[in-house]
Amino acid sequence: MKLSAAIRQAVAQEDKDLPIADVKTMEERASTLSAQSRTSVIIFGVFAGAQLLTKFIFGVKAADPGTLIGIALLLAMVALTACYIPARRATKVDPMVALRQE
Repeated sequence: MKLSAAIRQAVAQEDKDLPIADVKTMEERASTLSAQSRTSVIIFGVFAGAQLLTKFIFGVKAADPGTLIGIALLLAMVALTACYIPARRATKVDPMVALRQE
């Protein structure tokens, strides 16, 4: 028996009307709390890596308009593709089948 099921059963024996929600172990809760810090560290690491790459990129300055526009267009294309693929897949599902699954 899973730990969460055992906890629910023990609480139900004491008071069946007591609501139980979001049962997690301390490790799961600590992982959730530290996820934001880990994400920040990863992002800072990536940007610190963009500074190391400046030594390898010859003739491109940090405020080069062509580079900034190119990167903005690339990011927009990636975002649109990330939205388009799941949306296209969702349009192929019959609405009645989707509603029955809920």
